[in-house]
Amino acid sequence: MIEVNENILKYKDKMIYEFPYKIKDFKFIKDRVIVLIESPVKSNFNENIFCLNLNGDLIWQVEKIDHIYSDSPYDSIEVDEKVILKADNYDSFLYELDIETGKILDKRFTK
Repeated sequence: MIEVNENILKYKDKMIYEFPYKIKDFKFIKDRVIVLIESPVKSNFNENIFCLNLNGDLIWQVEKIDHIYSDSPYDSIEVDEKVILKADNYDSFLYELDIETGKILDKRFTK
């Protein structure tokens, strides 16, 4: 169904999106794909979570926020039973995101 090849996302053997950097992880939820891409060190590319539909249309990109460190991309993603996306970043914060909009619902310091 969903395939990843470096920075290419495929659905049913068809390329639907090409990201600027390698895909680190993805979650398939309903008719959407949430994608976490790697962010090169010192690139300050912190908005590295995307949501696409199965046609490859970009629905949202995680919103830009102020970080403790200028280079603080998201490092992991998971989905809980309430279908809320959870993502942590290099600043040691865990964010809860609305899967429909990508808006931040909550954040907690984890260390």
